[in-house]
Amino acid sequence: MFLDLPCLFEGVIEPMNALKKLSSDKGLTDDQVMEYAQQIEERGFIVLPSGWSEKFIEEVRNALDLACEACDKIQTANNVGLLNHEKTLSGAAHHLLPFSDTFVQLLEQELYFPIIERYLGGKVILNNAGGFINLGEDVYGHALSIHRDVRTVDDDYGKQMLLVLITLDDFTEDNGATYLLPGSHLVREKPDEDYFLTHAVRAIAPKGSLVIFDARLWHSAGFNCTELPRRAITYGFTRPFFKQQFDYCRALGWNKVEQMTENLQQLLGFYSRVPSSHDEWYQPIDRRFYRRDQG
Repeated sequence: MFLDLPCLFEGVIEPMNALKKLSSDKGLTDDQVMEYAQQIEERGFIVLPSGWSEKFIEEVRNALDLACEACDKIQTANNVGLLNHEKTLSGAAHHLLPFSDTFVQLLEQELYFPIIERYLGGKVILNNAGGFINLGEDVYGHALSIHRDVRTVDDDYGKQMLLVLITLDDFTEDNGATYLLPGSHLVREKPDEDYFLTHAVRAIAPKGSLVIFDARLWHSAGFNCTELPRRAITYGFTRPFFKQQFDYCRALGWNKVEQMTENLQQLLGFYSRVPSSHDEWYQPIDRRFYRRDQG
Protein backbone atom coordinates (compact mmCIF):
# COMPACT_ATOMS: atom_id res chain seq x y z
CA MET A 1 0.00 0.00 0.00
CA PHE A 2 1.23 3.46 -0.84
CA LEU A 3 1.24 6.03 1.91
CA ASP A 4 -1.48 8.64 1.86
CA LEU A 5 0.86 11.62 1.98
CA PRO A 6 0.16 15.12 0.69
CA CYS A 7 0.69 15.26 -3.07
CA LEU A 8 0.66 19.03 -3.44
CA PHE A 9 4.00 20.25 -4.67
CA GLU A 10 3.39 23.54 -2.87
CA GLY A 11 3.55 21.58 0.36
CA VAL A 12 7.21 20.86 -0.27
CA ILE A 13 8.58 24.07 -1.80
CA GLU A 14 9.21 26.88 0.62
CA PRO A 15 7.63 30.29 -0.07
CA MET A 16 9.70 32.33 -2.53
CA ASN A 17 10.77 34.90 0.07
CA ALA A 18 12.13 32.07 2.20
CA LEU A 19 13.89 30.61 -0.84
CA LYS A 20 15.59 33.91 -1.62
CA LYS A 21 16.70 34.32 1.97
CA LEU A 22 17.99 30.76 2.12
CA SER A 23 19.95 31.11 -1.11
CA SER A 24 21.76 34.16 0.22
CA ASP A 25 22.70 32.63 3.57
CA LYS A 26 26.24 31.36 4.14
CA GLY A 27 24.95 28.10 5.49
CA LEU A 28 22.04 26.21 6.96
CA THR A 29 21.19 26.24 10.63
CA ASP A 30 20.92 22.94 12.50
CA ASP A 31 17.15 23.43 12.67
CA GLN A 32 16.93 23.89 8.89
CA VAL A 33 19.06 20.82 8.27
CA MET A 34 16.85 18.76 10.58
CA GLU A 35 13.66 20.11 8.99
CA TYR A 36 14.73 19.36 5.40
CA ALA A 37 16.03 15.90 6.30
CA GLN A 38 12.68 15.18 7.99
CA GLN A 39 10.80 16.28 4.88
CA ILE A 40 12.80 13.78 2.84
CA GLU A 41 12.07 11.11 5.46
CA GLU A 42 8.34 11.68 5.08
CA ARG A 43 7.80 12.63 1.43
CA GLY A 44 10.97 11.30 -0.15
CA PHE A 45 12.09 14.62 -1.63
CA ILE A 46 12.50 18.36 -1.22
CA VAL A 47 13.12 21.21 -3.69
CA LEU A 48 15.52 24.00 -2.79
CA PRO A 49 17.32 26.83 -4.59
CA SER A 50 21.03 26.68 -5.33
CA GLY A 51 21.65 30.41 -5.28
CA TRP A 52 24.07 29.98 -8.21
CA SER A 53 24.61 32.75 -10.71
CA GLU A 54 23.18 32.68 -14.22
CA LYS A 55 26.75 32.66 -15.54
CA PHE A 56 27.69 29.54 -13.58
CA ILE A 57 24.51 27.71 -14.62
CA GLU A 58 25.31 28.56 -18.24
CA GLU A 59 28.82 27.14 -17.83
CA VAL A 60 27.42 23.90 -16.45
CA ARG A 61 24.84 23.74 -19.24
CA ASN A 62 27.52 24.16 -21.92
CA ALA A 63 29.73 21.55 -20.25
CA LEU A 64 26.84 19.07 -20.26
CA ASP A 65 26.22 19.64 -23.97
CA LEU A 66 29.87 18.79 -24.72
CA ALA A 67 29.84 15.78 -22.38
CA CYS A 68 26.77 14.35 -24.11
CA GLU A 69 28.49 14.70 -27.48
CA ALA A 70 31.59 12.93 -26.13
CA CYS A 71 29.54 10.11 -24.58
CA ASP A 72 27.58 9.66 -27.80
CA LYS A 73 30.82 9.11 -29.72
CA ILE A 74 32.04 6.54 -27.19
CA GLN A 75 28.68 4.77 -27.17
CA THR A 76 28.72 4.57 -30.99
CA ALA A 77 32.34 3.41 -31.15
CA ASN A 78 31.68 0.63 -28.63
CA ASN A 79 28.34 -0.33 -30.19
CA VAL A 80 26.52 0.44 -26.94
CA GLY A 81 23.04 1.85 -26.57
CA LEU A 82 21.65 0.52 -29.84
CA LEU A 83 18.44 -1.50 -30.22
CA ASN A 84 17.29 -2.39 -33.71
CA HIS A 85 19.67 0.28 -35.01
CA GLU A 86 17.92 2.89 -32.85
CA LYS A 87 19.81 4.77 -30.16
CA THR A 88 18.55 4.11 -26.62
CA LEU A 89 21.00 6.37 -24.78
CA SER A 90 20.35 9.60 -26.68
CA GLY A 91 20.81 12.63 -24.46
CA ALA A 92 22.46 10.64 -21.66
CA ALA A 93 25.95 11.24 -20.31
CA HIS A 94 27.30 9.15 -17.43
CA HIS A 95 30.07 9.91 -14.91
CA LEU A 96 30.62 13.49 -15.98
CA LEU A 97 33.59 14.61 -13.91
CA PRO A 98 36.44 13.63 -16.29
CA PHE A 99 34.86 15.68 -19.09
CA SER A 100 35.16 19.09 -17.40
CA ASP A 101 36.36 20.65 -14.16
CA THR A 102 33.02 22.46 -14.12
CA PHE A 103 31.43 19.24 -12.86
CA VAL A 104 33.98 19.09 -10.05
CA GLN A 105 33.14 22.69 -9.15
CA LEU A 106 29.55 21.59 -8.55
CA LEU A 107 30.88 19.56 -5.62
CA GLU A 108 32.37 22.70 -4.11
CA GLN A 109 28.88 24.17 -3.65
CA GLU A 110 28.61 22.85 -0.11
CA LEU A 111 25.46 24.55 1.19
CA TYR A 112 23.32 21.40 1.09
CA PHE A 113 25.79 18.70 2.11
CA PRO A 114 24.75 18.93 5.78
CA ILE A 115 21.29 17.75 4.69
CA ILE A 116 22.79 14.82 2.81
CA GLU A 117 25.03 13.82 5.70
CA ARG A 118 22.21 14.14 8.22
CA TYR A 119 19.88 12.03 6.11
CA LEU A 120 22.38 9.26 5.36
CA GLY A 121 23.90 9.31 8.84
CA GLY A 122 27.53 10.31 8.33
CA LYS A 123 30.20 11.23 5.82
CA VAL A 124 29.33 10.68 2.17
CA ILE A 125 30.98 10.24 -1.22
CA LEU A 126 29.89 10.84 -4.78
CA ASN A 127 28.65 7.49 -6.03
CA ASN A 128 27.62 8.55 -9.54
CA ALA A 129 27.22 11.68 -11.63
CA GLY A 130 25.09 11.75 -14.76
CA GLY A 131 23.44 14.21 -17.09
CA PHE A 132 20.36 14.06 -19.28
CA ILE A 133 19.22 16.30 -22.12
CA ASN A 134 15.52 15.73 -22.69
CA LEU A 135 14.80 16.48 -26.34
CA GLY A 136 11.43 14.76 -26.61
CA GLU A 137 11.70 12.25 -29.44
CA ASP A 138 14.55 9.71 -29.53
CA VAL A 139 15.77 10.15 -25.96
CA TYR A 140 17.17 7.95 -23.20
CA GLY A 141 14.32 5.51 -22.67
CA HIS A 142 15.17 4.56 -19.08
CA ALA A 143 14.72 8.16 -17.91
CA LEU A 144 11.15 8.19 -19.25
CA SER A 145 10.23 4.96 -17.49
CA ILE A 146 8.84 4.72 -13.96
CA HIS A 147 11.92 3.70 -11.99
CA ARG A 148 13.95 4.06 -8.83
CA ASP A 149 17.72 4.45 -8.82
CA VAL A 150 18.64 1.57 -6.53
CA ARG A 151 17.99 -2.06 -7.40
CA THR A 152 18.13 -3.57 -3.92
CA VAL A 153 15.31 -2.34 -1.72
CA ASP A 154 14.90 -4.07 1.64
CA ASP A 155 14.18 -3.03 5.20
CA ASP A 156 17.63 -4.29 6.18
CA TYR A 157 19.29 -1.89 3.72
CA GLY A 158 17.19 1.19 4.46
CA LYS A 159 18.58 4.44 3.14
CA GLN A 160 21.26 3.87 0.54
CA MET A 161 21.58 6.87 -1.73
CA LEU A 162 20.42 10.46 -1.89
CA LEU A 163 20.13 12.07 -5.30
CA VAL A 164 20.56 15.76 -6.11
CA LEU A 165 18.92 16.65 -9.42
CA ILE A 166 20.15 20.03 -10.67
CA THR A 167 17.83 21.83 -13.08
CA LEU A 168 19.85 23.60 -15.77
CA ASP A 169 16.77 24.85 -17.63
CA ASP A 170 13.41 25.85 -16.23
CA PHE A 171 11.40 22.70 -15.48
CA THR A 172 7.82 23.03 -16.77
CA GLU A 173 4.92 20.72 -17.52
CA ASP A 174 5.51 21.26 -21.25
CA ASN A 175 9.23 20.40 -21.30
CA GLY A 176 9.05 17.25 -19.20
CA ALA A 177 9.45 18.23 -15.55
CA THR A 178 10.23 15.12 -13.50
CA TYR A 179 7.39 13.14 -11.90
CA LEU A 180 7.90 12.24 -8.23
CA LEU A 181 5.61 9.91 -6.26
CA PRO A 182 5.52 11.18 -2.64
CA GLY A 183 6.12 8.56 0.00
CA SER A 184 6.99 5.81 -2.49
CA HIS A 185 10.53 5.46 -1.11
CA LEU A 186 8.92 3.61 1.80
CA VAL A 187 7.11 1.09 -0.43
CA ARG A 188 8.72 -1.85 -2.17
CA GLU A 189 6.18 -2.45 -4.95
CA LYS A 190 6.36 -0.58 -8.23
CA PRO A 191 3.18 1.43 -8.84
CA ASP A 192 1.21 0.87 -12.01
CA GLU A 193 1.23 3.68 -14.54
CA ASP A 194 -2.31 4.90 -13.81
CA TYR A 195 -1.66 5.17 -10.08
CA PHE A 196 1.70 6.83 -10.66
CA LEU A 197 0.40 9.49 -13.05
CA THR A 198 -2.61 10.19 -10.82
CA HIS A 199 -0.68 10.63 -7.58
CA ALA A 200 2.76 11.87 -8.67
CA VAL A 201 3.71 15.54 -8.50
CA ARG A 202 5.81 17.44 -11.01
CA ALA A 203 9.13 19.08 -10.15
CA ILE A 204 8.15 22.40 -11.70
CA ALA A 205 11.02 24.66 -10.74
CA PRO A 206 13.27 27.37 -12.18
CA LYS A 207 16.73 26.59 -13.49
CA GLY A 208 19.28 26.35 -10.74
CA SER A 209 16.93 24.45 -8.42
CA LEU A 210 17.96 21.33 -6.53
CA VAL A 211 15.54 18.42 -6.33
CA ILE A 212 16.94 16.29 -3.50
CA PHE A 213 15.34 12.85 -3.18
CA ASP A 214 15.84 9.36 -1.83
CA ALA A 215 17.00 7.03 -4.61
CA ARG A 216 14.27 4.56 -3.60
CA LEU A 217 11.59 7.05 -4.68
CA TRP A 218 9.64 6.04 -7.78
CA HIS A 219 10.05 8.77 -10.38
CA SER A 220 10.18 9.44 -14.10
CA ALA A 221 11.14 12.15 -16.52
CA GLY A 222 8.24 13.71 -18.37
CA PHE A 223 7.96 13.96 -22.14
CA ASN A 224 9.34 17.18 -23.60
CA CYS A 225 6.67 18.62 -25.89
CA THR A 226 8.67 21.74 -26.75
CA GLU A 227 11.34 22.31 -29.38
CA LEU A 228 13.94 23.31 -26.79
CA PRO A 229 16.16 20.98 -24.75
CA ARG A 230 15.51 20.43 -21.04
CA ARG A 231 18.79 19.72 -19.27
CA ALA A 232 19.52 18.30 -15.85
CA ILE A 233 22.38 16.77 -13.91
CA THR A 234 21.95 14.22 -11.15
CA TYR A 235 24.60 13.50 -8.52
CA GLY A 236 24.13 10.44 -6.33
CA PHE A 237 25.64 10.33 -2.82
CA THR A 238 26.15 7.32 -0.57
CA ARG A 239 28.08 6.43 2.55
CA PRO A 240 31.75 5.69 1.69
CA PHE A 241 31.43 1.93 2.20
CA PHE A 242 29.13 1.70 -0.82
CA LYS A 243 31.08 0.88 -3.95
CA GLN A 244 31.29 3.79 -6.36
CA GLN A 245 29.93 3.20 -9.84
CA PHE A 246 33.01 4.96 -11.25
CA ASP A 247 36.53 5.43 -9.91
CA TYR A 248 36.60 9.23 -9.97
CA CYS A 249 39.96 9.54 -8.25
CA ARG A 250 41.69 7.30 -10.78
CA ALA A 251 39.83 8.95 -13.69
CA LEU A 252 40.87 12.45 -12.61
CA GLY A 253 44.36 11.33 -11.55
CA TRP A 254 45.55 10.83 -7.99
CA ASN A 255 48.11 13.64 -8.31
CA LYS A 256 45.35 16.06 -9.25
CA VAL A 257 43.03 14.90 -6.47
CA GLU A 258 45.84 15.20 -3.89
CA GLN A 259 45.97 18.94 -4.64
CA MET A 260 42.26 19.42 -3.93
CA THR A 261 40.63 20.46 -0.68
CA GLU A 262 39.87 17.85 1.97
CA ASN A 263 36.15 18.27 1.31
CA LEU A 264 36.58 17.46 -2.38
CA GLN A 265 38.85 14.54 -1.59
CA GLN A 266 36.20 13.19 0.75
CA LEU A 267 33.42 13.51 -1.84
CA LEU A 268 35.49 11.98 -4.64
CA GLY A 269 36.23 8.91 -2.52
CA PHE A 270 39.92 9.61 -1.94
CA TYR A 271 39.62 8.48 1.69
CA SER A 272 37.76 5.28 0.81
CA ARG A 273 39.92 3.80 -1.94
CA VAL A 274 40.80 0.13 -2.32
CA PRO A 275 44.54 -0.62 -2.18
CA SER A 276 45.97 -2.92 -4.84
CA SER A 277 49.38 -3.71 -3.32
CA HIS A 278 50.82 -4.43 0.11
CA ASP A 279 52.77 -1.17 -0.08
CA GLU A 280 49.48 0.67 -0.48
CA TRP A 281 47.94 -1.38 2.34
CA TYR A 282 50.69 -0.79 4.91
CA GLN A 283 50.51 2.98 5.25
CA PRO A 284 50.47 5.37 8.25
CA ILE A 285 47.00 6.29 9.47
CA ASP A 286 46.97 9.64 7.67
CA ARG A 287 47.98 7.98 4.38
CA ARG A 288 45.71 4.95 4.43
CA PHE A 289 43.60 4.36 1.37
CA TYR A 290 40.52 3.64 3.48
CA ARG A 291 40.39 5.92 6.52
CA ARG A 292 38.90 4.77 9.80
CA ASP A 293 36.25 7.53 9.85
CA GLN A 294 34.58 6.36 6.62
CA GLY A 295 32.24 3.88 8.27
